[in-house]
Amino acid sequence: MPPIQKHLSVVQEDKALTVKLRKGLYIDNLQGTKEDEDALQQLCWDALRVYSSANLSLREWVTNSVKLRKLLHLKGLASEVQNKVKVLGIHWLTDMDMLQLKGHEGRPTVLTKREVLSITAGVFDPLGVLLPGTIRARKFVQYLWRIECEWDVPIPEDKEAEWQGIYEDMMNSTSIVFPRQVTDSKKVMLHLFSDASTTAYGGVAYLVSKGSSKLAIKAKVAPIKPLTIPKLELTAVMLEACLAKYTYEAYADELSIENIYLWTDNQITLYWLSSKKLLPVYVQNRIDETKGLVPDAEFRCVYKGQRQ
Repeated sequence: MPPIQKHLSVVQEDKALTVKLRKGLYIDNLQGTKEDEDALQQLCWDALRVYSSANLSLREWVTNSVKLRKLLHLKGLASEVQNKVKVLGIHWLTDMDMLQLKGHEGRPTVLTKREVLSITAGVFDPLGVLLPGTIRARKFVQYLWRIECEWDVPIPEDKEAEWQGIYEDMMNSTSIVFPRQVTDSKKVMLHLFSDASTTAYGGVAYLVSKGSSKLAIKAKVAPIKPLTIPKLELTAVMLEACLAKYTYEAYADELSIENIYLWTDNQITLYWLSSKKLLPVYVQNRIDETKGLVPDAEFRCVYKGQRQ
């Protein structure tokens, strides 16, 4: 166990506080949030006290609270002016309390499979905000593998224009900003939607209360070995269930998630999920894994734009 985690596990403090600090710790970065400025200040002072008891100094604080920022600046722990900072690979625009992703920098002089893969992998997008562009890039990489393009040989000339369009879309997308706060309600529902095509499949998660907030998107390129659309739709539901489990665990301590709904637009998949029969191995394995990930979820079908 890392020393910081060890200290937080044995320190004689309020257990709720130490649990929150442990969950908010990522390597040597600590993050936390509260509903009002007074509670946020208290969390800050509590964190400083707990860490100082082990002679650990928390420094370089960043906050969207102007009041707390001034207090931290007086203590020499934060800069008074913070407009755009990098937090775990994502740009945080503190004045607007918005997030912005960082794209790939530089453009190669010779376009090869190695460069295409480097650019595609160089876009850090943990929430899947840029997936409409990056999934096209992944499909392009799969195409290069399919035609057995060598690593350092220029890609086919007739595909250069297609890649340039994909690249421009990805880079333009990195200018998009989106709110850091996902909801102002404590009681919410989790709705997830999945879909599939012959080339890709994926799912998207929403928190729903008075309104709806997009949480995360996850998608994958379809296997090179062809699968039927129903099997791809079922695989998308399994990916949707993984996303449901991930988002539920991420927000369960902060929000009361009352229900989880998984939506699909494929009625064959919905039939498989409700069937009591022993189905083919590929289908049965994915149904078992899906239900094991979110055993309390309700599966519903969206068909021709209407809920069934």
